[in-house]
Amino acid sequence: MTEALIRVTRAAIVAATLAAGCADDGDGGGEGASCGDGTVEQNGACIPAPACGEGTRLDPGTDSCVPGDDVCSAGTILVGDHCVAVDTGLDPDAVEAEEPNDADVAGTIVVPDADAADPFIAYGCVEPRDPDGDGEYDVDLDAWTVAAAGPTIIELESVGVGGLAPAFGLFGRDARLVVDGWTRQAMDTADGHSVWRLLLPAAGEYDLVVSDARTVLAGLPAGGPDACYYALVRQLPLPEAVAPPADVDVFALESGVRFYAIEVAAGEVARLIGETPRVSTTLGLTLLVDGQYDRSVAEQVMRFTTGLPAEMDIDATVAGEIVIAVDASIDFGFAPVEARVLERRLAAPPPGAGAAATGGR
Repeated sequence: MTEALIRVTRAAIVAATLAAGCADDGDGGGEGASCGDGTVEQNGACIPAPACGEGTRLDPGTDSCVPGDDVCSAGTILVGDHCVAVDTGLDPDAVEAEEPNDADVAGTIVVPDADAADPFIAYGCVEPRDPDGDGEYDVDLDAWTVAAAGPTIIELESVGVGGLAPAFGLFGRDARLVVDGWTRQAMDTADGHSVWRLLLPAAGEYDLVVSDARTVLAGLPAGGPDACYYALVRQLPLPEAVAPPADVDVFALESGVRFYAIEVAAGEVARLIGETPRVSTTLGLTLLVDGQYDRSVAEQVMRFTTGLPAEMDIDATVAGEIVIAVDASIDFGFAPVEARVLERRLAAPPPGAGAAATGGR
């Protein structure tokens, strides 16, 4: 069924429901209309009653019930499974340095242990400024320092207040990450509250840069003195590595980091391929050998079109325990999305025929 036909069909269903559900004494609805079973009165018309239970709403992007905007009382938001006050319910462990701090760091985020009960909470505001007085405001980028002792999975939860739609960029300082172009970027495009799970693949320090989503999308200053954010950081345990499935592994991108164990026999190449169906999300593949970072690649997206999938080739010259980690390289999605990963076995080129892509550099 084509998308146009789906729209027409849905419109017809809604129209039929409205006609059948309204008992309006012949006046076609309007003020004081009496609605039949399965419909409710709203703005003088009878509309289908919501199918989702109390405290939830229908997400049209996924056709599933999600926590409703009113599941928490005014002035609070849903964080995990608790309603907390935006202004007082989140007690930050670190507050960004006094502005302007663009030339320095906003502060340091200490990643908690994986079994810690509470996240580390960083707080700051995104306020464009005009330092040279030329009338042109500069974007405000808050750069927090995050350190990892080795490959570490973190859960990053954003809470925006004062109209801020938080956007994050993670950049590794390790020279190997810089050479490989490793970054992880995410933004909230809905209500200022989102959760992402990603891998810090190597030991060392990272820059976690926070801004407003509109700044990332348009390159223009956005925010204000009351446009602030809470960044909640938790550490998650490393998952057990599993063999890639025989066909294709399809999973929700939001479900977190996946580890695939790879074993390569002499004379063959294992190629892992990863992709997502949207240009607003891209998948990243990271090669870990004996638990240490080796290299990484990500999907390549052309402007406004789908691009090239992420591909990682491993041959038998790679010695040690081989694991490929899969997580979101870019997540600007407006709705949940499924990632796809598959493995192919290829014949290794003969010696001296040119380098097959391997785990080495």
